[in-house]
Amino acid sequence: PERYLLKLNKEYKLPIIILRLAPVYSKDFLRNVKRRVLIGRDMFFYKVGSGKQKISLCSRDNVIDVVEACIESKVPFGEVFNIADDKVYSFNDLSNYFRKLIGNRITIKIPKFMLYFGVKFLSLIFSSKKERLLSIYCKLTKNNIYSIEKAMKYLKYNPKWNFENTILKDRKIFEDDKKNI
Repeated sequence: PERYLLKLNKEYKLPIIILRLAPVYSKDFLRNVKRRVLIGRDMFFYKVGSGKQKISLCSRDNVIDVVEACIESKVPFGEVFNIADDKVYSFNDLSNYFRKLIGNRITIKIPKFMLYFGVKFLSLIFSSKKERLLSIYCKLTKNNIYSIEKAMKYLKYNPKWNFENTILKDRKIFEDDKKNI
């Protein structure tokens, strides 16, 4: 789809800008983040290997800000920009954020080799799902970091939002309100 859109831009001079988003989250939508650290209807935390794998995420508020910037400013058409929070998160960071939100839970530690063999075994049984299973394995064991330097340079993108001020701020406000009641 990106190549097709860039071709349209080039051939027909259509004003197309492609925003490639890191997994998006908001106060009301945490599924993309939760599934990387919680299982069993949020009953257990889990981590693969050390949990130090890093991931880029993107607050919905940063998406809104960058779309507004694209509309309001002179942005070069026919370009692709990665959009993410300024902060890169480890899976351990994400687990700690969720502990603040939902309380502590048992953490199940899964060695990488066990996940690898599990994925290989399931790929033999469900051969049509092999690519999907390998994708999940990579998402849980490898770093997935988006460089936002190009967006910062050309779009003047300066992400103000991160997990703390998007998600945890409301919890802090709620806790402060409870103290004042």
